[in-house]
This record gives sequence, C-alpha cells and structure tokens, in this order.
Amino acid sequence: MKIDAAELIWLKIPLKHHFETSWGRYDSTEHLLVKLFSGNLVGYGECATYADPSHYFESSFVCWHILEDYILPKL
Repeated sequence: MKIDAAELIWLKIPLKHHFETSWGRYDSTEHLLVKLFSGNLVGYGECATYADPSHYFESSFVCWHILEDYILPKL
C-alpha cells in the first residue's frame, strides 16, 4: 500500500473528573492522532501517552518527534 499523505493531529481533551497522583494533578489529557491517506482510503492511529515525560520517558512530544522526523518520511 502506498501512503500518499500523513497528518499529525494534537488533541487536548478535558477530563470529566481530575486525575491526581504523586506526580501531579491532571485536568485534561493530550493525545496524538495519526491520519494516513492512501488513494480514497483514510486510516487513523493513536499515541496515547502523557504530554510530559513524568514517570516514564515516552511522551506525546517524543512520539510527535519520532513520527515526524523518522517514521513518516520513510513511508
């Protein structure tokens, strides 16, 4: 399958109730969506990480960087 185009979409979604841990309080969550186009087909993917690297190194910012600079150019 040939990928014609890709789009990265940043979502900030407010939570119905806040989420609190020893790392902090979260009132919203941020996710990265990937939208791929091939002919008349469209596919979606999600990177469901925290926006900041709090208790693990992966974050939405890191996912954006890896997708934009390494993965998507190879597609």
